[in-house]
Amino acid sequence: KPVTYHLDRKKMTDFAKTGIMNASFNIDKDAILNTGFLAQDVEIAAKEIDFNFDGVNAPTSAKDHYSLAYSQFVVPLVKAVQELNTEVEKLKAENANLKNVAAASSLIAETRLRMAEKANEALAERMTRLEKLLPSVNK
Repeated sequence: KPVTYHLDRKKMTDFAKTGIMNASFNIDKDAILNTGFLAQDVEIAAKEIDFNFDGVNAPTSAKDHYSLAYSQFVVPLVKAVQELNTEVEKLKAENANLKNVAAASSLIAETRLRMAEKANEALAERMTRLEKLLPSVNK
């Protein structure tokens, strides 16, 4: 998930020199607001899907820190968009097919309803004629 942060460059420089992270936190009013991902989260996500992602730079020493090579995100993201586009096109085709099936089913249902209504009208007419004949039969 994306995070937004102010990078304390002095603290990072001090950490690179000493390997000790100062726990104090001061927001530098002039610091640029950054948006990105936590490298540890990206590393975990890649491992969970068994993806060997070279965009995570894990610490190699006590004075090192995690970082991300955002340029390495491009190819996997393009591939993901291509796969999603293929899925979208497949779903569009399936949706169009289902709409056609629904329209055909609706047409069949309407035709059957009209046929049933005509049959009911014919039966009602026959019943009326038969009822007219009944009084003369009973006489």
